[in-house]
Amino acid sequence: MQTDHAEVDPNPEDRSTSEPSKHEHPGNGNPLRILVVDDGAETPAVLRHLADGVEDGSCVVECVVTVADGFGALIGDGPDVCIIAHHIGARTGFDLLARINAEGLHVPIIFVVGSGDHGTGAAAVAAGATSYIVEDDLSPLMLDHYIHHAIDRQSTLFRLSEAGIAVDGGAPTRTQILSHISGRLSGPASTILQTARTSMDSQLPPDIVKSLATIEDEAARLLTLTNDLVDLSMLESGHLQIDATPFDLRDLVSSVVRIVGPSAAEHGIEIAGSVADEIPTSVIGDPSRLRLVLVRFLDNVTAQANGDRIDLEAAVHGWGPDIITVGFSVSVGAEAPPSNDPSGAPRERDRHSPGSAADPLNIPVALEIVSRMGGKVSVTSNDNCVTGIQFTVRFTIPDDAQGRPLLRGRSPIDTPVLIIADAVERRRELMGILGEAKLPYLVASSADEWVESGRNTDEGAAAPAIAVIESATDSFDACDRFLELTQASIPVIVITASGQRGDAARCHERGIRGYLSRPMTPGDLADSIRASMALIESGDDRTLVTRHWLREGRRSLNILVVDDSSTSRFLLTRMLDHRGHSTKTASDGEEAIAAVQENQFDVVLMDILMPGMDGFEATRLIRSMNDGAANHPLIIGVSAFVDESYRERGHAAGMDDFLSKPLRPDDLLAVVEQQPASDRT
Repeated sequence: MQTDHAEVDPNPEDRSTSEPSKHEHPGNGNPLRILVVDDGAETPAVLRHLADGVEDGSCVVECVVTVADGFGALIGDGPDVCIIAHHIGARTGFDLLARINAEGLHVPIIFVVGSGDHGTGAAAVAAGATSYIVEDDLSPLMLDHYIHHAIDRQSTLFRLSEAGIAVDGGAPTRTQILSHISGRLSGPASTILQTARTSMDSQLPPDIVKSLATIEDEAARLLTLTNDLVDLSMLESGHLQIDATPFDLRDLVSSVVRIVGPSAAEHGIEIAGSVADEIPTSVIGDPSRLRLVLVRFLDNVTAQANGDRIDLEAAVHGWGPDIITVGFSVSVGAEAPPSNDPSGAPRERDRHSPGSAADPLNIPVALEIVSRMGGKVSVTSNDNCVTGIQFTVRFTIPDDAQGRPLLRGRSPIDTPVLIIADAVERRRELMGILGEAKLPYLVASSADEWVESGRNTDEGAAAPAIAVIESATDSFDACDRFLELTQASIPVIVITASGQRGDAARCHERGIRGYLSRPMTPGDLADSIRASMALIESGDDRTLVTRHWLREGRRSLNILVVDDSSTSRFLLTRMLDHRGHSTKTASDGEEAIAAVQENQFDVVLMDILMPGMDGFEATRLIRSMNDGAANHPLIIGVSAFVDESYRERGHAAGMDDFLSKPLRPDDLLAVVEQQPASDRT
């Protein structure tokens, strides 16, 4: 069914034009039935070019303006050809192509894309369109040529299939291979990542800690590779789906800068991010995939940049009813400094850095994702080096402009949480997490065991507040069984062994309230439970709570880590960075004072015993600097020796709380996030 733009005659005007073009069906002479799926906002020219055919009776045109209506018109005795616009209200033509593929419908499809946007056209053909046409080429003759080309091609494919000749038989094989490889890689990568993170919680020598950090980083990159393979397999099969979740675009841009910033800094490049003030606080889109695109483009520009700064900017590109189009720009900022090379040649960046543009997977996947998010990509270059990438993305503007609530505190939940896990070690782990979080729980090895035990029907017993389900084989199968037995009366959080692209769509199909993939932190699960319950109580029946949702809903704090041990600084900053917070470090009290004078921090983690100025004296000076200020940083004392005398001295100096070394991530985060600084006066 697939073809590409190159197969279409590039010069249809060379055909005889002595008579107006007719749209009769090439097989029977009857008027062509043409379905146009277009909201009229982008490509009204299609209908104008078909007007002559409608007037002389050579074609019958039906126009619908939504994806749902377009799919409905295709079912049953559908049209002879379907013309689909890239933009259909808040959706895209890719959404309709996905439904057509899922139902196995066979109809010639012409995909209409914006001016010069051949990238989206190629993506549409890969997703199942017969051919594409750009707005620049629209004319009555060109459109007539494309219509007949699409019908002829579809007819040829049908005859080949009827004759027993396989058509496009290689695509499923490629899809299966990619899915198989990603599945085999994701399990070991998740285990390595989880083991490295758990091991770093222990008191280990500095060289071992840094080696574990390297292992953790490489395992995370391996998981990213598996997700890219999943995306490619979905692209091959035409099933790549874009999620629709409310999120804060400013928080997302900040998180991307935190992700890419450290590796760029190693090569002398600063990443600067900005979002225009007129962009709403909350938009609806796919934050996970948008983050992937931004990271990929930043990696590629950074790998080829000769400047000192890369600017990531987001600005309004256009407005529509309940829709905003945002333009993103990733470009080289400052000019390159003079080269140290006597020859005067420009300096070369390390092309084998973690963000190298040599990765053959990342850019194709990113381009496909942008197309499916209703956007297009352009590139600027200089001397064969990429100096900037610009692209647009369409978002829906939510009715509630206030967006999601911030996650605050650790409020108790009185009704038990039901744990269903078929592996003993997982049950014990989940029980330990909920116990530490002071959340009551019930446990079963399967949905059948839970139902057969009768605990779900005990008179006077309250139903579980929520169920947490994890299976060593397939968590979604275990979830399906639970929903079948309980008639979906209990909300569900599902935990999978490793994250797979498309899991969010599977969750939405089942009405699942929360989704986590391993590796995860204890705080992720406790926050998912509390956030899911809060959304249910607010009447929100569509938001899926994920790790990304939690991070974007959680206020990102600016934290100063003060410690004379480089290993302690390293561990603390990694724990906080994983949570989405921004960190700076100081190695003694004097550096801490200087940092507070130059920056505004929400939290200061203050080591107590340091050479020179200790933590008590540094705290007193910081408090004197903030005397009378409406907001002041939360100062947390950190030491291996925290007894009552230390607490008294710390409180007298102005410390708000204390933590004992060695620090566990959940203990650290519970104290750091106990109360946003903006709430304290």
